[in-house]
Amino acid sequence: MKHVFGPVLSRQLGNILKVDPVPYKACNWDCVYCQLGATRVLVDEPREYSPARDIVGELEFALAHLGLEKLDHIVLEGSGETLLYADTGELIQKIKLLTDVPLAVVTNGSLLIRDEVRRPILDADIILPSFDAAHTELFERINRPHFSCSYNKQLEGLCLLREEYGGKLWVEVMLIRGVNDTEEALKDLEAIFEMIEPDEIHLKLPHRPVSEAWVRPPTEEGIMRAVSILGHASKVIHPTEGEKLCSSFESVDRGILKAVRRHPMTHVELDRTLTRWAPGTVGTALYDLEKRGELKEIERYGTTFWCDANSGFAEKRAHGDLVGVL
Repeated sequence: MKHVFGPVLSRQLGNILKVDPVPYKACNWDCVYCQLGATRVLVDEPREYSPARDIVGELEFALAHLGLEKLDHIVLEGSGETLLYADTGELIQKIKLLTDVPLAVVTNGSLLIRDEVRRPILDADIILPSFDAAHTELFERINRPHFSCSYNKQLEGLCLLREEYGGKLWVEVMLIRGVNDTEEALKDLEAIFEMIEPDEIHLKLPHRPVSEAWVRPPTEEGIMRAVSILGHASKVIHPTEGEKLCSSFESVDRGILKAVRRHPMTHVELDRTLTRWAPGTVGTALYDLEKRGELKEIERYGTTFWCDANSGFAEKRAHGDLVGVL
């Protein structure tokens, strides 16, 4: 399947199916912490990448084989920016007609300023926008957005969403050591969240290979500082290990490629994920894919991960390096 992935165990949402409506790395940000690597070309206009009926058809197939009793949420989350899919509203409506499983939408929040993007997602049960910095300098350093995006638009879009949305608003903050986990940066975020009043603030930690090799998770002291300053609505989202692919009909090669295009994975994680095949089969396939130039190994935090050979993971990349824009 092209658009449906899972089931996946999420600490935020339980057992989920992910629905991905955009192509790999179709995004208007080039975040330093992106698990998919660098965004080579930034795009900022929503497009109909695939008909909504095709995406929902895949979801219907997955639900029929999985069973609703095993699912806590369906999550609309792109391997780029979710809301760059132009027919998000239609997709949400079709999913709502198909199943009563609660629907969550994950977004970087950059397009919420636009009425035609924001209002169609108001029927979602949960919306999880990103908000990593409380002023322009840090926003541009962390998120490295398309030139049409700005911190002020990011903030205004989130304010408009809070005014109009009656569902659960869970804001996500990716904490980066020495960047937005300082007392000053966290107090700036606290002031914004006191105004927005999100239902929850999810503090996330970079734990896999990310776009920039210098990015590190906060220390335990940094995590405690964030929880203390951001208050009772904040919760730390620690990584999960258990994942499964709803793809029993795929070859082991396709299963591996599909998994690592979501985020880099270790050999052990792939063994746990691709349970249809014996561990030795997965290992052989990994090295065959590497020889064919479809996979590569990278190292982060002393651990070796497998990722797509074309992903933009760099050992070192200067903060000022530029990417193309459309």
